[in-house]
Amino acid sequence: MRDTDRIRRHAHFVIVLGVDEQHGPYCREFIDNTERGYVANVIAVLAPVDLFDGWFVLEQSVVLEVGLTRGRPYTQAESSLGAANRRLVVKKRHKLRDATFDEVAGAWPRILECIKEETRRLQGGRMYPNTFLLRGRNYIHDDGIRVTVSKNDRYLYWKIVIEDERARIRRYIGDRAAWITSQLMPYTRTTVRGKRFKNLAGVRAATGTLQNMRAYTYMPNHLIRKLVVFLPKDVRNVFNEVVDVYKLSWVARVQQQRPRLPTELKVARQLPPLTECFMVIKRKQGRMLLSRESGRRRRQIDPTKRGHPHAQGCVVAELYFKERLS
Repeated sequence: MRDTDRIRRHAHFVIVLGVDEQHGPYCREFIDNTERGYVANVIAVLAPVDLFDGWFVLEQSVVLEVGLTRGRPYTQAESSLGAANRRLVVKKRHKLRDATFDEVAGAWPRILECIKEETRRLQGGRMYPNTFLLRGRNYIHDDGIRVTVSKNDRYLYWKIVIEDERARIRRYIGDRAAWITSQLMPYTRTTVRGKRFKNLAGVRAATGTLQNMRAYTYMPNHLIRKLVVFLPKDVRNVFNEVVDVYKLSWVARVQQQRPRLPTELKVARQLPPLTECFMVIKRKQGRMLLSRESGRRRRQIDPTKRGHPHAQGCVVAELYFKERLS
């Protein structure tokens, strides 16, 4: 009850769910503490919770939280204004139960509106938004807002993974398949095999791309399966030879086996997809180290710092708007 009281007064957005016997959970009350001031930059969802086998019912309790920008779900938050003895602190929240799929579905439209509203606010605060042209569309660069979801909130977690896969397939797989085709097309009629074939420039470039997709993308198996479908038939034969020469057994295994999808992932596909925006998962690439030979910065992965230490147990994504040229 103390967590509920703190969240209602000090969270950025609060969604209070009610229960309808016919239509299920719905947004009964919405609280926006933007003008009043907030401490925890999260979107909190409150719902009724039964305790002691239904003998006691809490009308409102925290069942779901989504972090915005630097906000993290369920973690302690402090206000950055005022003196140290006057600083407000919102302690760590404890969930009594996880949100059901019906509750996530009832809160999802309002959660998406809050994220879009905060993105527009940050975007409007920039005097000169940077834009770049891609496939006849005008994309605003670095205008996204960072969204953090706990991996224990399975339905919302898999929804973000689904949107990340859809965004990468639309904006990444087609161009990557075309690039691999341009690299391997000269070798469709070559008779070079063995070590010489392994050292060809196009073969090495295609292999590096596959290894990067496995290291830097969130669902590499699904993306590789889509990538192979986009390749022409003659290039696909060369692609299979590259897999054999470099002993990329995991690529061959991905093409032959169908993965077992989690139940939460299948259910999360029922949530409405994003239309005017897209969401991409951000993964920490490692620290920037200095190369002794050239003195230039090169990116290396530090195995001790692969995850986000400030968002442990969470998935961090960014939401972007997409706009056509006027």
